[in-house]
Amino acid sequence: MKFTTKLIHGNEALDSTGATNTPVFLSNAYAHTSPEKLEGIFKGTAMGFAYTRISNPTINAFERRIASVEGAMAATAAASGMSAIYLAIMNIVESGDEIISSSGLFGGTYTLFRNLKSYGIKTNFLETLDEESLEKVVTEKTKVLFAEAIGNPKLDILDIEKVSEFCNKHNIIFIVDSTITTPYLINPIKYGADVVIHSTSKYINGTSNSIGGVIVDGGSTKYKNEKFENFSNYSKKFGKMAFTGKLRDTIGKDLGAALSPMSAFLNLTGIETLSLRMKQHCENTLKVAEYLEAHEKVVSINYPKLKSSTYFDLAEKYYEKGASGILTFRLGSKERCFKFINALKLIVNLTNVGDTKTLIIHPASTICLNNTEEEKLQMGVYEDLIRLSVGIEDIEDIIGDIEEALKAIWGDDMEKKSTNVVWHKMNVSREDREELLKQKGVVLWFTGLSGSGKSTVASSLEKRLHDMGKLTYTLDGDNVRHGLNSDLGFSDEDRVENIRRIGEISKLFVDAGVITIATFVSPFREDRQKVRDLLGKDFAEIYIDCPIEVCEKRDPKGIYKKARAGEIKHFTGIDSPYESPINPEIVVSTHLNTLDECVDKLVAYLEEGLWN
Repeated sequence: MKFTTKLIHGNEALDSTGATNTPVFLSNAYAHTSPEKLEGIFKGTAMGFAYTRISNPTINAFERRIASVEGAMAATAAASGMSAIYLAIMNIVESGDEIISSSGLFGGTYTLFRNLKSYGIKTNFLETLDEESLEKVVTEKTKVLFAEAIGNPKLDILDIEKVSEFCNKHNIIFIVDSTITTPYLINPIKYGADVVIHSTSKYINGTSNSIGGVIVDGGSTKYKNEKFENFSNYSKKFGKMAFTGKLRDTIGKDLGAALSPMSAFLNLTGIETLSLRMKQHCENTLKVAEYLEAHEKVVSINYPKLKSSTYFDLAEKYYEKGASGILTFRLGSKERCFKFINALKLIVNLTNVGDTKTLIIHPASTICLNNTEEEKLQMGVYEDLIRLSVGIEDIEDIIGDIEEALKAIWGDDMEKKSTNVVWHKMNVSREDREELLKQKGVVLWFTGLSGSGKSTVASSLEKRLHDMGKLTYTLDGDNVRHGLNSDLGFSDEDRVENIRRIGEISKLFVDAGVITIATFVSPFREDRQKVRDLLGKDFAEIYIDCPIEVCEKRDPKGIYKKARAGEIKHFTGIDSPYESPINPEIVVSTHLNTLDECVDKLVAYLEEGLWN
């Protein structure tokens, strides 16, 4: 069968009455003609149903359908997406074990993993799941690697094949949450995932009329490894299906997080139209993303299928049909976000995604409210960020509602982004520059090559300027690829590629007349030469060195410590700031200053020279 046919007929067993819709079996328990038959069911030697908490004909039909469209060996339904994640994880790990997880998670999943420490289970959160980062945290105790196929709301794309190779190398169970992508867009098992999770409350159901989750088992021989001693008996009995065998015999049965038969029926009804809905979701979302990208009042727009996206190449590799129906954008402040949402007429403000209706939420004040500020940054959540789950309504109505809400903030001043101002030192006077910066909608674009954005001067300055109502956006090395500094162990190819990709994106901002604040930390001449060759000497206007409390943490050669002790004179991270590739207008030398002092100096400069 082809995919859409499977959605309707996959693993279908016609009811004895001839009904073409699966009946809803609203029965707690099931009578049998003999105690021998019921004993066989409990032993697993006879087919049949005993109690709905354990199994139910309607739920079973839904599980079979999901297994069919995912190309899996089995599926186990759960009461919610969160319970599905909990059951899948706790089916594998025990006290003393470790998990590796992407930090680009749904807020509830992040806090669940964080709180597993009370069970003696450690979670290592990583912003990027590249091999180098993974090798640094993996141990013999690591049993699970968990990630979302497309992060919600970070929208980072998981390179499933590469992560799968790592997991196979270390005998780690690879769990992928494919809620946002659905089986229509991708089957993670085909690319190496061992287990797939869905919150069926989203796209699979499609109309927000029931809560549910499902755990999909791709089958694996990893459970035979001595690392998984708790699977020993199940591997012998169930082979590749040891995961499902243990799940149904232990925590899946004991915890009681069972899907209701009515929810299973509603999911069966919803999944039949998944192909039609997802096609429209993806088409509409790309059009909305392109619309938002074209307006200067929108600080930034994040959707993997935009060519400007950091994840565009991965989106092209894995998501030929589209990158699902979610996008995020930033408006410069929380107040603007709330004003925008309050002005909407068609789009609904609620905490869900994947509905036929277009839905909106301010993540920082809702679904990520209980996460720390550091966790929010790792998850790609900012105070001025809005998440939009684009529905299947007529695109003209969706965009029309967004446009009217933007006008509620800025009125009719909704011009397209200008690309006719080229701002370089040699052809724009300081007076003209100051006048340009006084105009509404000027964006400060921060870019750093070394990563760890949550602790850099640029991101700290960005947060301060947000509080002042300025429009800003940050790109750092972690968002693009690897760090720049050679003493961190990155190869020349990594560093050159990182510089090239940041340069391509940042040059667009420079050419559009946007002031660019660059944070270059590397003191190595070879790195500066590569920047000069790839970006051009007029790339940015302001040079910020890294603060000492940050640099000392990643300074195995002790260069910054020597600078602080006065052993290196006039040190700002490069031999001389005016020989640097970025031709700076101001240099903030921070080897003797704290992070807050650096930000204070830069804010004072910007206020005096640019906004007063």
